[in-house]
Amino acid sequence: MIAFLDTIKRFFSTLFYSGSQGANEINNLFLQYMILAAVIILIVAGSIAFAAFMYRAKKRPEQPEQIHGNLKFEVTWTILPFIAVTFFLILAIRTMGSINGGSDRKANPDIVIIAHHLKL
Repeated sequence: MIAFLDTIKRFFSTLFYSGSQGANEINNLFLQYMILAAVIILIVAGSIAFAAFMYRAKKRPEQPEQIHGNLKFEVTWTILPFIAVTFFLILAIRTMGSINGGSDRKANPDIVIIAHHLKL
């Protein structure tokens, strides 16, 4: 049992091993995405469990009140995913900027390529 726990510990300690600074930034972005996705999954699962418990079938089958549309609810379930995706986009752009922004743009390139068009 101790060997199994040691194997799990070694697995998680090397899970996010990075070979470069850029890879480390991408690993951090991935970890942030996974944490935010886990929070969203917990909220959704909790909401489903709450709704299933609170609105379960009663002993007397009767027709519930029919409600057509709920503007506040529909706006909320449109705006919240938009905010979440925008937040994910901002995290990705920030990471891309930190990876690509570190180089000196005015330095001379290592390779100069000259191309000619072949005229037949």
